[in-house]
Amino acid sequence: MFVMKMSDKSEKFYELFQNTSLFTAEKVQEIKNFLVSSSNGEIQNPNSHQRNWQARYYVRQLGGFEMVFHRSDHRQMVALEEIYEIIHEAHLKTKHGGRDILRKECKSYSGIPRAAITTYLNLCEACELKKASVKKGLVDHLTKFVVLHPLKTKTADEVASNLILIFAIFGAPRIFHSDNGREFVNQTIKAVLQKWPECRLVRGKPRHSQSQGSVERSHRDIQDMLAAYLSEDSTRNWVSSLPLIQAAKNRRFHSGIGRSPYEAMFGKPMSLGISDDKFPKDVLSQIESEEDLERAFNIVQQENEDLNESDEQSQEDNEFFTLFQAGPPSSQAEPLSLQAEPLSLHSEPLSPQAGPSSSNFFDENLNVFKESSITDWSEILEKINKERDGARKFQEKQAERMLNASNKRFTPVSIESNVRVPVPSVDRAKCDFRNITAVVLDEDNGLYRLGTSQGQLQQLFTRNQFEPMKSIF
Repeated sequence: MFVMKMSDKSEKFYELFQNTSLFTAEKVQEIKNFLVSSSNGEIQNPNSHQRNWQARYYVRQLGGFEMVFHRSDHRQMVALEEIYEIIHEAHLKTKHGGRDILRKECKSYSGIPRAAITTYLNLCEACELKKASVKKGLVDHLTKFVVLHPLKTKTADEVASNLILIFAIFGAPRIFHSDNGREFVNQTIKAVLQKWPECRLVRGKPRHSQSQGSVERSHRDIQDMLAAYLSEDSTRNWVSSLPLIQAAKNRRFHSGIGRSPYEAMFGKPMSLGISDDKFPKDVLSQIESEEDLERAFNIVQQENEDLNESDEQSQEDNEFFTLFQAGPPSSQAEPLSLQAEPLSLHSEPLSPQAGPSSSNFFDENLNVFKESSITDWSEILEKINKERDGARKFQEKQAERMLNASNKRFTPVSIESNVRVPVPSVDRAKCDFRNITAVVLDEDNGLYRLGTSQGQLQQLFTRNQFEPMKSIF
């Protein structure tokens, strides 16, 4: 199989993606040099373009490096030459996530167009080849949280033992919704569920995969992620890769619930280790000892304090500018004070050059951790309920949109109309027709009862399961 090298893919990307509205690296450097010089008082009379830069951007220290940020959303400016590398890293981190997932992953950067992400995805061979058959798994319908366990067989005994492990950690669901696979109809599964008598086993319609649509789509995504991951690592050991795929799937942004499944389940984003502290890559790569870790924390702490001071100064400038425009206060009104309250800090910042010893540093931070680790369970529960309520509202909106789209596509059918009903391939011989003719007997709240020349069909049908016929037979 031909695999395009990184440099070749990057060159191909910029051949296809041409956007003149984005700043080049040279232009970003010019803006940064001006902003730094202006803040140092070296430029007294900026031109119109430079005044526009002052109004729109600011420079912030990040891991010892000066970066340009937008004032409107406080996101880092991205140069045209950096876009491919940023999207590529996000794509690998999300195990070949799609367009919406990549947009969510790159949200800390400003200036990455949707067209750039689409162009990148079109160049990813693994994403082009992601097509797989559907297999079984366990998905929470509300949070979309998935639990993946490798099975040697699909026997009822093995499925039951894995269900016990999952239920012992998360508890049993109110409703255990499965398809009509023999491993779920078996008496062994029923015996397991008897240990949780309030958990009800509900099976979907025979040969009607739409009733398991959320699970089927999750299986497809998981198999796509697994195939891409195995292809990149040149291995076939999918069992050892399954926990990583589960973590990546649960961490991904899910458009159906407006957040990641992990956030909906636990009320907070998934922790990714020290990278959650927003250390630049150059700083992270240098952390090997306690002294390196101390130095990195000191740098980030000092930068955050500098940013707070910059925000306070900007707020004072805005207040002064507003007062200047409004004119002096009237004699009856009290004079407006422009003195900002000083920022109260519990501890002085540690200096990277002359800080305390490593042992004292970690002892102090350990004490802070112990004080802050007192668990407020009511607050945690409130966060979890808030995330799940948000997920529920997103699903309700999505269901409403799907219903409206379905109503536009599938118009109602009147009673006594002839309709064409597809017959699953497993239920017909090779010489049989692919459809049967039926007549609409009754309709109740979008569910249709159909009859044929052989009698009344047992199951109820939704409008998308049959097609009206132009003639009456």
